[in-house]
Amino acid sequence: MFQNIMILAEAERSFGFNFDLLESGVVNLAILITLLFFVGRDFLSSNLSGRQDTIVSEIKNADDKLNQALERLQEAKNQATQANLIYQEINAKALNEKLTSLDEDYQNTQQKIIRQCKNGFTVMNVRKLDVLTDIKNDITTNAIYAVIKDLENNFSTADHERLINERISLIKGMA
Repeated sequence: MFQNIMILAEAERSFGFNFDLLESGVVNLAILITLLFFVGRDFLSSNLSGRQDTIVSEIKNADDKLNQALERLQEAKNQATQANLIYQEINAKALNEKLTSLDEDYQNTQQKIIRQCKNGFTVMNVRKLDVLTDIKNDITTNAIYAVIKDLENNFSTADHERLINERISLIKGMA
């Protein structure tokens, strides 16, 4: 049937449809584009306009979100800076307190050591005095025993009586 139409069109040299795709492809595409342009212009322009409005509003929303995110980022940076400053202050205070505490501990330890040294020296001096006293007592006791032995061996009974009487006289004179 299509071949009959084509043959009739060629015979009459009139306008007709050519259904051979290779021969009529460019012409058919031009006709189709022209029809779409005139017939579908309102439909396509309204759809494209709506799509453009949607895209513009989405871009504005994205810009608003970006600006809000940038503001939040700046706030977060400010908070981080403030937190860092607070951390540095706390760290400095802690370091000062630690140094003060260590200095106090050093002073206390030094005082304890000085006290213990003084106590040790005092104990050593007391023991030294005790040893010296013991030595003096031993020397005195030995000297007394030596004098008593010497007196017993060298003094006679008359010398003893004379010495005793002299001491009694001395005691009476004092009283």
